[in-house]
Amino acid sequence: MALASVDPMARMAVVSRFAGFLPVLTLGARRFAAHVQDIVAMTLDDPGLTRQLADRDVVLFSTGADAALDVALPGAMRIEYRHIPDPGDIERLVMPVVTQANGPAARGRKEAS
Repeated sequence: MALASVDPMARMAVVSRFAGFLPVLTLGARRFAAHVQDIVAMTLDDPGLTRQLADRDVVLFSTGADAALDVALPGAMRIEYRHIPDPGDIERLVMPVVTQANGPAARGRKEAS
């Protein structure tokens, strides 16, 4: 909800602690703040981090990358991105598999010991 409320004219920085998570984080920013056009993405150890954050109105940071806030603009909106599964996907995709695995056929099976 915080990403959806970002001003469309805002300049956003996306900061991840791990390079491998940066694509997921950036995709999440673009999905939930699709109306924001000016987005830069970097890792916490990027040598240009301080320069990049100098004019950003919004800092979206992954859990563990909160050190980026030390160099963010004092009035910048700060949003921690916590990646959690979509409850709809859990209901639609995971629960049928779990329910099926715990069904009568699974209960009737005996495991070797």
